[in-house]
Amino acid sequence: MQVHIEALGGLSGDMFIAAMVDSCPELEELLKETFRRLDLPSSVETIFTRITNPQMSGLRFIVHGSDKGFHDHSEIVRFIETADIEPGIKSRTVNIFKILAKAESQVHGVSIDNVRFHEVGNWDSIIDIILAASIIDHHKDFQWSVGSLPLGEGFANTQHGLIPLPAPATTLLLEGFPVHRDGFQGERVTPTGAAILKHLSPSLSSGLLPMNLKRSGVGFGSRELEGISNVTRVFVFSKLSGWDTQNSIGVIRFYVDDQMPEDLAIGLENIRRSEDVLDVIQLSAVGKKGRLGTSVEVLVEPRAMGNVIECCLNQTSTLGLRWCYETRSTLPREVIDTSVDGERLPVKVAYRPNGDITAKLESDQLANGIGFGGRFHRRSVTERDALSGRKNDQDSER
Repeated sequence: MQVHIEALGGLSGDMFIAAMVDSCPELEELLKETFRRLDLPSSVETIFTRITNPQMSGLRFIVHGSDKGFHDHSEIVRFIETADIEPGIKSRTVNIFKILAKAESQVHGVSIDNVRFHEVGNWDSIIDIILAASIIDHHKDFQWSVGSLPLGEGFANTQHGLIPLPAPATTLLLEGFPVHRDGFQGERVTPTGAAILKHLSPSLSSGLLPMNLKRSGVGFGSRELEGISNVTRVFVFSKLSGWDTQNSIGVIRFYVDDQMPEDLAIGLENIRRSEDVLDVIQLSAVGKKGRLGTSVEVLVEPRAMGNVIECCLNQTSTLGLRWCYETRSTLPREVIDTSVDGERLPVKVAYRPNGDITAKLESDQLANGIGFGGRFHRRSVTERDALSGRKNDQDSER
């Protein structure tokens, strides 16, 4: 299953929870059980209430009696680690608070251990993060994606005084995500919402392959925006085929026609060796004025897009390039160990949507000086053994 998050009005912890429960009502009992197991003041309670406006209907999640909580990061971690909740929920909650603490430490120039939370340390934010972690852990097999996020603008009045929006910590947390300005004032993505997104590490699009929309949900925030509903929407999809996963990949393209071939080869190899570069593809092409040149395409993990763009501009003579994020689909695969003449040779086995299983010995395993006949023998034996072993495993599983 895949969940796509659309921050139409914005994103916060309570909006994420409300949207997910609206799409998957069975989650409400799970969250009630998690809440009951927390050692909270008796005045703290949670409710879901249905909101309907002229545009749409959805849920709002509210925490009452929630002014005071913990303000030291270490106190919050101690509270979580001693709570009577599932280990997976604990781990995810601690991770989200660590993400928040790291951003706050950068903003205020202190160590993570010395970070003091203000609004985020109130009970409502602590509960939002614990319950969001409970949802994520319950759906640990889900894949997540997110669209462009509204930045918001203006100022917010906090215990530190007036701060620009988005808040400095939120700005750090949103690095690497697509964002936009839509002209609406106020805070649109809260630090809690941004930290939850960072923990999810979602792909940056909803995918291009046809999918089956199973459910959708709407989570209302506490503020009202003039002319737009202050909601987070989620869409829950199932796949129509046997694709393993859809995720985003960064693509950089440029053209070079004035760099010596031997020097360009060195530059492209340096790009290929850069961290998070998946592949570098070069093709001969004819550009302006009939010049013969090289068309280059670099595939990169989205998080490294900025660094790799700089590398491309530093390593080649191009004066500009194009880049984008694209959706890719990959097949389920595994590596199976085989051997020929006592030598271990890993073979990659892939599972096709129609049920076929294919095997391929990586070419690196053939680059040791043996001749054509030897390479043919190795490839035939290892791929046959890998497919035979996988078929036997499937038969025994039945």
